[in-house]
Amino acid sequence: MIDISIQLPDEIFDSFRCNPQEFVKKMKLAAAIHWYQKGEISEKKAAQVAGLNHFVGFRSSTQPTFRQNQSVENRVVNLY
Repeated sequence: MIDISIQLPDEIFDSFRCNPQEFVKKMKLAAAIHWYQKGEISEKKAAQVAGLNHFVGFRSSTQPTFRQNQSVENRVVNLY
């Protein structure tokens, strides 16, 4: 894995109402959605970028579905 460092204004975290770690998760998920919908990466790569175990997306849809398997429960996150 490669670590990337970026500089962002402090106010961005207030705008998103999250801490830097939560923001990174949101940013990775947004990047995965964007690249997948453009056809630049596969579902498997999108899941890896987003840090998820499973990714179900539709390139023609604006509402992809992501599934994260956690130890006991399954959680489904719908975006948009």
